[in-house]
Amino acid sequence: MSVSKRTRFEVLKRDDFRCRYCGANAMQSLIEVDHVIPASKGGTDDAANLVAACWDCNHGKSDVPLEDRKLSDTIPAEALGEHAKQIRIYLRQQRKLLAAQDKARHEVLRLWCKHSGLDDGPRDVFVKADTLLRRFSLVDLDRAFALAFTRGPDNENAKWRYAQAILRNWREAAEANVNRETA
Repeated sequence: MSVSKRTRFEVLKRDDFRCRYCGANAMQSLIEVDHVIPASKGGTDDAANLVAACWDCNHGKSDVPLEDRKLSDTIPAEALGEHAKQIRIYLRQQRKLLAAQDKARHEVLRLWCKHSGLDDGPRDVFVKADTLLRRFSLVDLDRAFALAFTRGPDNENAKWRYAQAILRNWREAAEANVNRETA
């Protein structure tokens, strides 16, 4: 019997959509659900026997139990050194990414403040900045904020909701356009 869609989703969610073997995420690889004890060796579809695994790890492991070792546990010193170097580079890139994301969040907040005339905006502006920036350009956000402050309701929280509604309408209109063009 195959793993149910619901169980599969719950396992992926539990494992944060990351491969439990190598750490790859869904942006890096196709993430599947693997039986730790293979079904062919008596493993069950119980969530305790299931883990998220990237395509490479899952297919490389195949139906071999984790206890079966094909290689020795020793890793050559030069491989350890290379691994440490890769981790340092990865961490440096992560810090750059976090700094860029923080700068972008502050830019969204700056645009809001430009239109509100205040030194700060609703907490949601900063919190939702990442989501907004995945869907809209800074130019779009600036236009939506300008509309919210020229046409929107009087209080700032209502203006924030109005700006979000403008953006949602633009996104839905763009999606409808794409659907019409592809139909």
